[in-house]
Amino acid sequence: MSLYRILESRARSLRSRMNAARDPLARFPSRVVRERRQLQAVAATLNAVSPLSVLSRGYAIAFFRTRNRRKPILDSAAVSAGDPIEVQLKKGRLECTVDAKTMGVESVWPDHAAREI
Repeated sequence: MSLYRILESRARSLRSRMNAARDPLARFPSRVVRERRQLQAVAATLNAVSPLSVLSRGYAIAFFRTRNRRKPILDSAAVSAGDPIEVQLKKGRLECTVDAKTMGVESVWPDHAAREI
């Protein structure tokens, strides 16, 4: 009877050690899935804001040149009429001169006179 108790306690001890070693490995696949989702979310965000993605959606990026370097134009106050600028498109670029500029939010709603026609 004492041999049975010794073997039972030893088996219980070994089972608990085996479970302690196995549990972190059992959680590992879910951790990999979670990390993969986070990485995909970061990659999607970076892809959405990359300049090539912005250009492929039909937008353009305007630059002005300073000592053989291009600096993006972030505000219309940064340029004035007559300044040479460069506009990068998905395919090619345009070299332009600023004719005029506006300040504030521009409206894209159709003109009332155009609706009456």
